[in-house]
Amino acid sequence: MRGRLLILAAGLVLCAVCGVLYAWSMFVVPLERAFGWQRAETSLTFTFMITFFSLGMFAGGKLLRFGPARAVRIGGLLCAGLVWASRVDSLVGLYLSYGVVAGFGIGIVNLVPAAVCLRWYPERKGLVSGLLTMALAFGTLVFGTGGAGWLIGKVGVSDTFLALAAAFLVLVAGGSGLLRMPPEQPGTASAEGVGLGGMLRAPSYWMIWGWMLAIQIGGLMIIGHIVPYALEVGLTEAQAALGMGVYAVANGAGRLLFGYVHDRLGRAWGMGLDAALMGLGLFLLAALPPRWGMAGLLLGAVPVALAFGGTIPQLAALIMAFFGPRCFGVNYGFSTTPLMVASICGPFLGGLIRAWSGGYLVALHVA
Repeated sequence: MRGRLLILAAGLVLCAVCGVLYAWSMFVVPLERAFGWQRAETSLTFTFMITFFSLGMFAGGKLLRFGPARAVRIGGLLCAGLVWASRVDSLVGLYLSYGVVAGFGIGIVNLVPAAVCLRWYPERKGLVSGLLTMALAFGTLVFGTGGAGWLIGKVGVSDTFLALAAAFLVLVAGGSGLLRMPPEQPGTASAEGVGLGGMLRAPSYWMIWGWMLAIQIGGLMIIGHIVPYALEVGLTEAQAALGMGVYAVANGAGRLLFGYVHDRLGRAWGMGLDAALMGLGLFLLAALPPRWGMAGLLLGAVPVALAFGGTIPQLAALIMAFFGPRCFGVNYGFSTTPLMVASICGPFLGGLIRAWSGGYLVALHVA
């Protein structure tokens, strides 16, 4: 029991440091001010990052054949993308460094703890997945609002990228050595399951995929634009940063909440409530902040964040339950592909619609 708790703790640390992924919103306005870039241009960075994060998750499933520790270290080395980002002065360099290289590495690191810990806790798939994904959201608060938000004002964007890279390296080096798969016994449930081809032929898989895509579109649009949207409706930079922090906390709470709901009430209740909450939150976020200020922002953002976070643990639990543990790493990694599509439909198109319409309300109604 103590051994698997230690493995879960290592997984939580590794998922937390992957919160660097969602720290992007803190960089949008400072980069635009420093280089004169437009919102539609900077939004494409997050699109690249989410796309290559998803590809990194799939690659992480493939790399598990070399052992979880080695897979995590390979992903950790790609934090060099954050170092590169600290030296760039062009949009292409930003896309390649922060978006492609760092996004791919973070995806690898993020996949491995789920593939390992869900095998150690087969009786608590939703809850364990919720804890792991909540750690990612908590990492957004630590490395985004708390870390990047504070450091950018003190040392600037470039040195903040370097600090995030250093934190990523240290925590990956410490956590990777503790990960190991449970002993696999032939003929037991740990050896059961279907491969990627069998999963892709299953109608149930495409139902899961479509559900994931629909909710991720709204969640990714808001997480990529919540800070500039808050500034647009008249809030201060401190209030905008607080809004992102509350979003991060609710995002993490949603992962734990819906992991628990999924285990206790079943997938129909978990998936249905998740979708309903996203629709309600987007409606409130479009209607309330222009009138109610900070209170309106939080009343709309919290339901969106809860629903956005709630998809991730349920996805892992669904893939494990429907298609088994044998090829879970590859299957789960591929199943994050809705993130790739949603990263275009959410943050990037959100930025384009904002540039075209002159505000975020049209983009929210479209979502």
